[in-house]
Amino acid sequence: MPAPEQKTMNEPNIYFSHKTYEKFKNINITKPIKLLEVFNKTTAYMSDTFKDYDTTYKDAGGKKKQYKLHNGMNIILLFQDHNGNLFTTIRSYTVKKFNYYMYMRGKEFSIEITQYDKDDINDKMILSLPRPINNIYL
Repeated sequence: MPAPEQKTMNEPNIYFSHKTYEKFKNINITKPIKLLEVFNKTTAYMSDTFKDYDTTYKDAGGKKKQYKLHNGMNIILLFQDHNGNLFTTIRSYTVKKFNYYMYMRGKEFSIEITQYDKDDINDKMILSLPRPINNIYL
């Protein structure tokens, strides 16, 4: 059995709420990903096709659902995995977050799954996770 992936001391995390995003279909989320570029754009000017691509995931029953986007200005992060596959993630905009991601271009991130959909409750791993207090941790 191979040793688990070890995260380097300087490798930051990028958090996702679900492990079943359709954009992860060809992405090995256990390996580091590289931030290639950072864009900002308002939700109203994003195509429905792009929003569907970026926010669609499947619940435990295989039903497609969509993560609710923030209305207003957003940050779009373009990542590349170790096999060269590209994917994006949309984040709500703050000056601090935008500047941070601009500085982090070219750096590798570890993917962390932080929450699970309430329909995923049948997953045994989820049952062992502590419940968040005001979503401060998890």
